Amino acid sequence: AEGGRAARQRWTRSLVKYYTGWLARINERGRFDDTSGSLELFDAERSNVEYALAQATDDQFAALLCSGRNLLRHRVDHGTRRSLLLKALQLIDEEEEEDAPAPAAAAAPVSPPRAAAAGLLLPSRAGSGVAEA
Repeated sequence: AEGGRAARQRWTRSLVKYYTGWLARINERGRFDDTSGSLELFDAERSNVEYALAQATDDQFAALLCSGRNLLRHRVDHGTRRSLLLKALQLIDEEEEEDAPAPAAAAAPVSPPRAAAAGLLLPSRAGSGVAEA
């Protein structure tokens, strides 16, 4: 049973990897040359793409989503796209939190005068309070 589960996980990862590359190629083709042809190909494979999105592991999800971003913009409703993007951002935030070193002590917020003295703020226009870029 364990060997079957591992084989299924490998197969699923390879499926997601395949559709990540496939979406990238079709997405790029649709951006510059054949938009309607790319959308037709996407429509024909949509159920497989949706399955890949559902099965993608945390480390594969954002890449899969980004590889087909233009196609998804045309073929997936706004609410679903928003949910997918929020999931990708959440996964990225979680990954960054895991990679960040643990703080030694809680840092006190830097007050604006101290930040200006340390060179962290840009000089403002005379009297406007708006920082110049």
